[in-house]
Amino acid sequence: MYRKVLRANPASVDALYLLGTLLAESGDLAGAQGYLRQAHRLHPTSDLIMGNLGTLSRLNGDLRAGIEWYERALAVASDNAVITANLGSAYLTAGRDADAEPHLRRYLARHPDHFAALCLLGDALRGQKRLDEAAAQYRLALAIDPGSIEVRHALSACTGEAPELAPASYVRKVFDTYAPSYDEHYGAALESNGPRMVRETIERRFAGRQDVRALDLGCGTGLAVAALRPMCACVVGVDVSPAMLAVAQRKALYDDLVERDVLEYLRNAAETFDLIVAQDVFPYFGALTQPLHAARRVAAPGAVLVFTLECASTGDWRLGAGVRYAHSETYVRREAAQTGWNVITVEGFPFRREQESWTPGWLVELSQ
Repeated sequence: MYRKVLRANPASVDALYLLGTLLAESGDLAGAQGYLRQAHRLHPTSDLIMGNLGTLSRLNGDLRAGIEWYERALAVASDNAVITANLGSAYLTAGRDADAEPHLRRYLARHPDHFAALCLLGDALRGQKRLDEAAAQYRLALAIDPGSIEVRHALSACTGEAPELAPASYVRKVFDTYAPSYDEHYGAALESNGPRMVRETIERRFAGRQDVRALDLGCGTGLAVAALRPMCACVVGVDVSPAMLAVAQRKALYDDLVERDVLEYLRNAAETFDLIVAQDVFPYFGALTQPLHAARRVAAPGAVLVFTLECASTGDWRLGAGVRYAHSETYVRREAAQTGWNVITVEGFPFRREQESWTPGWLVELSQ
């Protein structure tokens, strides 16, 4: 219908906008962007068009452009509640917690019982280490949906009542949200050294090999696969997030991609591997007994397990304000030995930058 309108009147802003919106909803992001940009050229002050271009940019993985579109939209329509909330959410995804907070509060002033906005405000406050305030927002959200496992887990990061691992549903929700902009955010915003440390470790261990069978555990968007591919005859990626796997699939470097919780996969897989990589996966486990024990099931004789962790200076493990677990070196070495692994190295390194400071981490290499 809208195409028919445009044939008769190519300058119809409404038809361009509605067709672009329809294409975006059907998954044709490139087509949607073309029509929405045409609509914007004809009506450059429309907050609705700029808001949709912001959302489209985020879906295309360009978080920075998404934020810019939302900011431009609010500059001409400061009372648009939806764009206010979307900008708050985008700031949060970009790690700009303090910028996200006022926009989310503005939205909640008009929609105080909005479950998702309460959760996002809790996340923004938690990211600023204002844990009591964050907990209050999560409790308001739980009053609306008492069964939300994800919110309960975020609340536990504020109260210190930590379970032994993050619920699979929580991990799936987090990474489905981050998937479009994950590669940019992980490399540019967090400046993570994890992929580099993993790459250097496996290149030293398997230099000159081309016959390695590798398991990329919690593979996400495939940040590790480029380093694995030259030395591997087969690379299997496993992740709980379908959105992350969709990005990995487009890289066309895996022999197989499996959508499954990592523990479930390890406990049921029939094949074995020479190399198991878990880059930034075990920070979603507190107790490491289960994943280390399960990984032995799929480890071929002489196999190597390489993974990264956040560093805890005392105790065994703890759940931090970032809803990520940190582990002590003493604990890692003890659990490795108790689950039948030999420790090759536990090496400290600056893991990732958060709130203008570096989070310390461990690069762990174990062998059978």
